[in-house]
Amino acid sequence: MIFFKQLFAKLQPDQFFFVCATLFGLIFLVLTPPFQAPDEINHFYRAYQIADRHLIAEQRDQRVGGEIPQSLVSLASDFRWLTWTASQGTSASYIWHKFETPLDAGNRQFVDFPNTAMYSPVSYAPQAAVLWYLKPFQLSPLSLFYWTRLATLIFWVFALYFTIQILPVYKWAFTLLAMLPTSVFINMSISADVVTNALAFFSIAYALKLAYEEPVVSRKQFMVLCLLTFLLASVKIVYTPVLLVVLLIPKVKFGTKRQYYSKVVALAAIGLATAVFWSMIMKGLYLPYHQYNPAFRGDASLMDCADMYQQTNNMLSHGFYLVKVFVHSLIESSDRYYRGFIGTFDWQDTYLPSIFIPLAYGVIVLIFLIDGKKEIKVTAAQKGILLAGFFSIVFLVLLTQHLIRDCVGGDLIYSIQGRYFIPAAPLLLFAFYNTKFSYEKWVAPVVTVFTVVAFIVSFVVLYQRYYTEEVVLEVTDVTCDAEQLAEGNLFRSDMVNAFFENGNTQSKEQARSGVHAAKVDVNNAFTFTYRMRDCAAGDFITVEVWRLGTTGRVTIVNDTYHLYAETIESIEKDSKGWEKLVLKYKVPRDLRGDVLTVYLFFNESKTPTYFDDIHITHAKFK
Repeated sequence: MIFFKQLFAKLQPDQFFFVCATLFGLIFLVLTPPFQAPDEINHFYRAYQIADRHLIAEQRDQRVGGEIPQSLVSLASDFRWLTWTASQGTSASYIWHKFETPLDAGNRQFVDFPNTAMYSPVSYAPQAAVLWYLKPFQLSPLSLFYWTRLATLIFWVFALYFTIQILPVYKWAFTLLAMLPTSVFINMSISADVVTNALAFFSIAYALKLAYEEPVVSRKQFMVLCLLTFLLASVKIVYTPVLLVVLLIPKVKFGTKRQYYSKVVALAAIGLATAVFWSMIMKGLYLPYHQYNPAFRGDASLMDCADMYQQTNNMLSHGFYLVKVFVHSLIESSDRYYRGFIGTFDWQDTYLPSIFIPLAYGVIVLIFLIDGKKEIKVTAAQKGILLAGFFSIVFLVLLTQHLIRDCVGGDLIYSIQGRYFIPAAPLLLFAFYNTKFSYEKWVAPVVTVFTVVAFIVSFVVLYQRYYTEEVVLEVTDVTCDAEQLAEGNLFRSDMVNAFFENGNTQSKEQARSGVHAAKVDVNNAFTFTYRMRDCAAGDFITVEVWRLGTTGRVTIVNDTYHLYAETIESIEKDSKGWEKLVLKYKVPRDLRGDVLTVYLFFNESKTPTYFDDIHITHAKFK
């Protein structure tokens, strides 16, 4: 007991972070198969493009992306099947074998990555730097991938190590936020978010240092603030409100009032000018789905019903529409943010156990309550400034995602993830800052124990996700060909007691098999609705259906717990022009008796869409 007291008394937060972030980050790096962090494929393509000294992505033949070695594309294809197929695993031997594939850098092809093409080169500085350095060595594609992951992790570890060192307050609290499982998972990947997260945390820490430790703000220190403003506005303009923390610096430290206001205006001007500059460059790269080359839409990571320009016009012409969307989204999708901020892995479909999430939030609040310093005061007005910065970021994140990723006129923002709020979290948690509670001796033990336990659980979850074989207990198959109807507006299936809703969509106009199919249009937008009442965590659902038409999607949803998955892209096409859609989904947590609904949905189009021969497989595992 005495040993542990002495250990925690000597333990410094920056040293703890450096050791644990490095160790746990490396374990994440090894455990997580290639390209299994969100959008990691396209982030890797964009980083390689910048390493090739093409700082701006290309628009070619109604496509957005760039020239990439064909071997990199093949490597991504070798692991793409793991994405969104949570019942599928891999093995160390399979990954090891891929190291043998040569790079062949001269054999190239144009690849679509419109979502990451919009990022500035600043977002990929560490990734592109290591790729540029390693290219002459002709390493294999997989070697380049892992070296890039490692370089990104090292960059983030050192950036946060220095951030924690310069903080005048909340050193352990910042350490806790940085060491959340989601944070370490994302920051060991090749994501552009790594640079964004590091810059946001460092900017907050540097401004706090100037506010509470430095006697004056020197010219050199002001230039650092200018540089941080430029860099933040370059990577993601939505996070520049973190720099409102500059307003905590007393005016007198800038000199006269005139000098203070002129410098604040200068910082704002730098941020605005930088944002306008990059917006003008990137605007020419934006293509909505309906303008994108039809032959390559399937690999373009685009929503078929999204259009930034039409969405802008819709928001401007519908009064309080945006407010309603924001409120609806924050309520309906709260579970996704709530879980994703703490511990969500893979492509947002692998979770920490439910019981762990409220525990994590309790620890965060506790540490922010007891980690304050009596000699440092944060007034109510200053807390108001920081909260304004946080809510400004929330607004901008919701706005940009709704503009780019959601259907025009839609009432819910589907694409927000909890990790998007990591850079802004310190601003919100300053609302808990106080000096009434002084339990400094408990801070280090609580953060240490929680962090170690969190990562043990995380590693077990990831290992089970990718490297353990699941034993199938029961498989249920149900098929419907739209040929027979039952009372109550239902389609009959091949199972006696299983029915599909929306029988009124039966049509003889088209058919892939038999003489009927389900027809959806603007008057009847839903068909083949199937409700599953016996789903549990770990169950795997596969939906296969044939589609004839230019639009239409397969969707799985549980409204109560906000589970949602969909697909619109086909995987094959038959001789009659029918396209096969396949949606695979692993239920991430128990539904507590609620219904998981499968349905087919018609998107806006001038012509109807037909669906036929739907097949649903429900597998339960031991």
